[in-house]
Amino acid sequence: LNDVTFYASSAAQTVNITISGSKSTEEKIYVRYTNDNWSTDNFIVATGSGTSYSAEIPTQSIGATVVYYVFTTTLAYSGGGDLDNYTDLCTINYENNSGSNYTYVVGRATTQAGNWNTTATWLDGAVPTGSTDDVIIANDVTIDEVGATDAECDDLTIASGATLTLDNSGVIKHTIHGTVVIFGNAVINDGSFFDITKKLKIKSTGNLTLKSGGELTVDNNTTNDGTFTIESTSSGTGSFISLGTTTNSGTNTIQ
Repeated sequence: LNDVTFYASSAAQTVNITISGSKSTEEKIYVRYTNDNWSTDNFIVATGSGTSYSAEIPTQSIGATVVYYVFTTTLAYSGGGDLDNYTDLCTINYENNSGSNYTYVVGRATTQAGNWNTTATWLDGAVPTGSTDDVIIANDVTIDEVGATDAECDDLTIASGATLTLDNSGVIKHTIHGTVVIFGNAVINDGSFFDITKKLKIKSTGNLTLKSGGELTVDNNTTNDGTFTIESTSSGTGSFISLGTTTNSGTNTIQ
Protein backbone atom coordinates (compact mmCIF):
# COMPACT_ATOMS: atom_id res chain seq x y z
CA LEU A 1 0.00 0.00 0.00
CA ASN A 2 0.96 3.66 -0.23
CA ASP A 3 2.46 5.61 2.69
CA VAL A 4 0.31 5.77 5.81
CA THR A 5 -0.29 9.52 5.58
CA PHE A 6 0.66 11.82 2.72
CA TYR A 7 -0.44 14.85 0.72
CA ALA A 8 -1.88 14.55 -2.75
CA SER A 9 -3.40 16.75 -5.42
CA SER A 10 -7.12 16.82 -6.11
CA ALA A 11 -6.60 14.49 -9.08
CA ALA A 12 -7.49 10.80 -8.87
CA GLN A 13 -5.05 8.77 -6.75
CA THR A 14 -3.96 5.20 -7.43
CA VAL A 15 -3.67 2.72 -4.57
CA ASN A 16 -1.14 0.01 -5.45
CA ILE A 17 -1.74 -3.30 -3.71
CA THR A 18 0.56 -6.31 -3.37
CA ILE A 19 -0.97 -9.49 -1.97
CA SER A 20 1.03 -12.28 -0.33
CA GLY A 21 -0.21 -14.98 -2.70
CA SER A 22 -2.60 -15.60 -5.56
CA LYS A 23 -6.22 -15.16 -4.55
CA SER A 24 -9.03 -17.59 -5.29
CA THR A 25 -11.04 -17.14 -8.47
CA GLU A 26 -14.12 -16.02 -6.52
CA GLU A 27 -12.23 -13.55 -4.32
CA LYS A 28 -12.41 -9.83 -5.13
CA ILE A 29 -10.15 -7.06 -3.83
CA TYR A 30 -11.73 -3.74 -2.84
CA VAL A 31 -10.53 -0.36 -1.64
CA ARG A 32 -13.04 1.10 0.80
CA TYR A 33 -12.67 4.83 1.41
CA THR A 34 -14.39 7.81 3.00
CA ASN A 35 -13.95 11.57 2.79
CA ASP A 36 -16.32 12.43 5.66
CA ASN A 37 -15.01 10.33 8.58
CA TRP A 38 -17.15 7.30 7.64
CA SER A 39 -20.49 9.09 7.60
CA THR A 40 -20.54 7.69 4.07
CA ASP A 41 -18.20 5.30 2.29
CA ASN A 42 -17.34 4.10 -1.20
CA PHE A 43 -16.09 0.80 -2.65
CA ILE A 44 -13.71 0.43 -5.60
CA VAL A 45 -12.87 -2.99 -7.00
CA ALA A 46 -9.16 -3.44 -7.72
CA THR A 47 -7.86 -4.78 -11.02
CA GLY A 48 -4.70 -6.71 -11.78
CA SER A 49 -3.35 -10.24 -11.77
CA GLY A 50 -1.09 -12.53 -9.79
CA THR A 51 -0.05 -10.61 -6.68
CA SER A 52 -0.21 -7.06 -8.09
CA TYR A 53 -3.42 -5.02 -8.12
CA SER A 54 -4.47 -1.39 -8.09
CA ALA A 55 -7.55 0.76 -7.59
CA GLU A 56 -8.14 4.44 -8.33
CA ILE A 57 -9.77 6.76 -5.81
CA PRO A 58 -11.52 9.46 -7.89
CA THR A 59 -10.97 13.22 -7.82
CA GLN A 60 -11.55 14.84 -4.41
CA SER A 61 -12.06 18.44 -3.37
CA ILE A 62 -9.20 20.50 -1.99
CA GLY A 63 -9.01 20.22 1.78
CA ALA A 64 -10.59 16.75 1.89
CA THR A 65 -9.14 14.06 4.14
CA VAL A 66 -9.43 10.65 2.48
CA VAL A 67 -9.19 7.54 4.66
CA TYR A 68 -9.00 4.09 3.08
CA TYR A 69 -8.11 0.45 3.53
CA VAL A 70 -8.11 -2.75 1.45
CA PHE A 71 -10.08 -5.94 1.92
CA THR A 72 -11.13 -9.07 0.05
CA THR A 73 -14.52 -10.73 -0.26
CA THR A 74 -16.42 -13.05 -2.59
CA LEU A 75 -19.35 -10.63 -2.87
CA ALA A 76 -19.92 -8.04 -5.58
CA TYR A 77 -20.69 -4.56 -4.30
CA SER A 78 -24.09 -2.95 -4.79
CA GLY A 79 -25.46 0.02 -2.89
CA GLY A 80 -27.66 -1.21 -0.03
CA GLY A 81 -26.51 -4.82 -0.51
CA ASP A 82 -24.92 -7.14 2.05
CA LEU A 83 -21.40 -5.92 1.30
CA ASP A 84 -22.51 -2.33 1.80
CA ASN A 85 -24.42 -3.00 5.03
CA TYR A 86 -22.29 -5.73 6.62
CA THR A 87 -18.79 -5.06 5.31
CA ASP A 88 -16.90 -6.55 8.25
CA LEU A 89 -18.95 -9.77 8.23
CA CYS A 90 -18.36 -10.17 4.50
CA THR A 91 -14.59 -9.60 4.72
CA ILE A 92 -12.13 -12.47 4.22
CA ASN A 93 -8.78 -10.67 4.52
CA TYR A 94 -7.94 -7.02 5.05
CA GLU A 95 -5.09 -4.53 5.42
CA ASN A 96 -5.99 -1.45 7.50
CA ASN A 97 -2.65 -0.44 9.01
CA SER A 98 -3.37 -2.20 12.31
CA GLY A 99 -6.70 -0.41 12.65
CA SER A 100 -5.41 3.09 11.87
CA ASN A 101 -6.22 2.90 8.13
CA TYR A 102 -4.37 4.85 5.44
CA THR A 103 -4.87 8.57 4.91
CA TYR A 104 -4.12 11.31 2.44
CA VAL A 105 -4.98 14.99 2.56
CA VAL A 106 -5.87 16.79 -0.66
CA GLY A 107 -3.76 19.91 -1.08
CA ARG A 108 -3.41 22.65 -3.68
CA ALA A 109 -1.00 21.26 -6.28
CA THR A 110 0.98 22.68 -9.16
CA THR A 111 0.18 21.55 -12.67
CA GLN A 112 3.11 23.12 -14.54
CA ALA A 113 6.38 24.92 -13.94
CA GLY A 114 6.00 28.62 -13.23
CA ASN A 115 5.74 31.34 -10.65
CA TRP A 116 4.02 30.84 -7.31
CA ASN A 117 1.86 33.93 -7.86
CA THR A 118 0.68 32.91 -11.35
CA THR A 119 -2.72 31.23 -11.43
CA ALA A 120 -1.76 29.01 -14.40
CA THR A 121 0.86 27.32 -12.21
CA TRP A 122 -1.84 25.74 -10.05
CA LEU A 123 -4.06 22.77 -10.86
CA ASP A 124 -7.26 24.53 -9.79
CA GLY A 125 -6.20 27.94 -11.15
CA ALA A 126 -5.97 29.56 -7.70
CA VAL A 127 -2.85 30.77 -5.92
CA PRO A 128 -2.51 29.44 -2.33
CA THR A 129 -3.22 32.07 0.29
CA GLY A 130 -3.06 32.32 4.05
CA SER A 131 -2.45 29.63 6.63
CA THR A 132 -5.03 27.02 5.61
CA ASP A 133 -3.90 25.78 2.18
CA ASP A 134 -1.83 22.58 2.09
CA VAL A 135 0.43 22.74 -0.96
CA ILE A 136 2.14 20.16 -3.17
CA ILE A 137 4.97 21.40 -5.40
CA ALA A 138 5.02 18.88 -8.26
CA ASN A 139 6.86 21.09 -10.79
CA ASP A 140 9.62 23.70 -10.73
CA VAL A 141 8.22 26.78 -8.98
CA THR A 142 9.83 30.15 -8.26
CA ILE A 143 8.87 32.92 -5.85
CA ASP A 144 10.46 36.10 -7.17
CA GLU A 145 8.03 39.01 -7.64
CA VAL A 146 9.49 42.12 -6.07
CA GLY A 147 6.79 43.93 -4.10
CA ALA A 148 4.26 41.11 -4.32
CA THR A 149 2.31 39.76 -1.37
CA ASP A 150 4.23 37.36 0.86
CA ALA A 151 3.66 33.74 -0.20
CA GLU A 152 1.98 31.67 2.50
CA CYS A 153 0.51 28.22 3.05
CA ASP A 154 0.02 25.58 5.71
CA ASP A 155 1.87 22.28 5.12
CA LEU A 156 4.19 22.23 2.09
CA THR A 157 5.39 19.10 0.27
CA ILE A 158 8.01 19.32 -2.49
CA ALA A 159 7.71 16.21 -4.64
CA SER A 160 10.65 14.22 -5.97
CA GLY A 161 11.98 15.82 -9.15
CA ALA A 162 10.45 19.23 -8.38
CA THR A 163 12.27 22.37 -7.20
CA LEU A 164 11.02 25.34 -5.20
CA THR A 165 13.28 28.38 -5.59
CA LEU A 166 13.05 31.51 -3.45
CA ASP A 167 14.63 34.44 -5.27
CA ASN A 168 13.21 37.56 -3.70
CA SER A 169 15.91 40.22 -3.39
CA GLY A 170 15.07 40.70 0.27
CA VAL A 171 11.49 41.80 -0.34
CA ILE A 172 9.29 38.73 0.03
CA LYS A 173 9.35 35.89 2.54
CA HIS A 174 7.67 32.52 2.29
CA THR A 175 5.83 31.64 5.50
CA ILE A 176 4.92 28.02 6.16
CA HIS A 177 2.41 27.78 8.98
CA GLY A 178 2.75 24.00 9.07
CA THR A 179 5.45 21.44 8.21
CA VAL A 180 7.75 21.35 5.17
CA VAL A 181 8.60 17.94 3.67
CA ILE A 182 11.22 17.91 0.91
CA PHE A 183 11.42 14.89 -1.41
CA GLY A 184 12.75 17.06 -4.24
CA ASN A 185 14.75 20.29 -4.08
CA ALA A 186 14.51 23.66 -2.39
CA VAL A 187 16.82 26.63 -3.00
CA ILE A 188 16.84 29.74 -0.81
CA ASN A 189 18.75 32.47 -2.63
CA ASP A 190 20.44 35.62 -1.36
CA GLY A 191 17.91 37.99 0.20
CA SER A 192 15.19 35.34 0.53
CA PHE A 193 13.45 34.46 3.80
CA PHE A 194 11.94 31.04 4.51
CA ASP A 195 10.02 30.84 7.81
CA ILE A 196 8.68 27.44 8.94
CA THR A 197 6.35 27.47 11.94
CA LYS A 198 6.40 23.71 12.56
CA LYS A 199 8.84 21.06 11.33
CA LEU A 200 11.32 20.70 8.47
CA LYS A 201 11.84 17.19 7.07
CA ILE A 202 14.41 16.59 4.33
CA LYS A 203 13.79 13.08 3.00
CA SER A 204 16.50 10.75 1.63
CA THR A 205 15.87 12.02 -1.92
CA GLY A 206 15.63 15.65 -0.81
CA ASN A 207 18.07 18.52 -1.23
CA LEU A 208 17.96 21.88 0.50
CA THR A 209 20.44 24.59 -0.51
CA LEU A 210 20.73 27.76 1.55
CA LYS A 211 22.67 30.35 -0.44
CA SER A 212 24.81 33.07 1.07
CA GLY A 213 22.50 35.85 2.23
CA GLY A 214 19.47 33.54 2.42
CA GLU A 215 17.68 33.03 5.73
CA LEU A 216 15.91 29.91 7.03
CA THR A 217 14.12 29.76 10.38
CA VAL A 218 12.47 26.59 11.75
CA ASP A 219 10.41 27.07 14.90
CA ASN A 220 10.31 23.34 15.68
CA ASN A 221 12.38 20.25 14.91
CA THR A 222 14.53 19.69 11.82
CA THR A 223 15.21 16.20 10.41
CA ASN A 224 17.70 15.71 7.60
CA ASP A 225 17.82 12.32 5.88
CA GLY A 226 18.95 13.86 2.58
CA THR A 227 21.34 16.71 1.75
CA PHE A 228 21.44 20.12 3.44
CA THR A 229 23.98 22.60 2.04
CA ILE A 230 24.75 26.05 3.46
CA GLU A 231 26.83 28.15 1.06
CA SER A 232 29.23 30.95 1.90
CA THR A 233 30.80 33.80 -0.05
CA SER A 234 33.19 36.59 0.84
CA SER A 235 30.18 38.65 1.91
CA GLY A 236 28.73 36.09 4.32
CA THR A 237 27.00 32.76 4.93
CA GLY A 238 23.44 31.55 4.71
CA SER A 239 21.59 31.89 8.03
CA PHE A 240 19.93 28.80 9.54
CA ILE A 241 18.08 29.12 12.87
CA SER A 242 16.41 26.04 14.39
CA LEU A 243 14.49 26.53 17.62
CA GLY A 244 13.92 22.78 18.10
CA THR A 245 16.01 19.63 17.87
CA THR A 246 18.06 18.97 14.74
CA THR A 247 18.45 15.29 13.78
CA ASN A 248 20.79 14.30 11.00
CA SER A 249 21.31 10.97 9.22
CA GLY A 250 21.97 12.60 5.85
CA THR A 251 24.66 14.99 4.59
CA ASN A 252 25.26 18.45 6.04
CA THR A 253 27.70 20.67 4.17
CA ILE A 254 28.91 24.22 4.79
CA GLN A 255 30.75 25.54 1.75
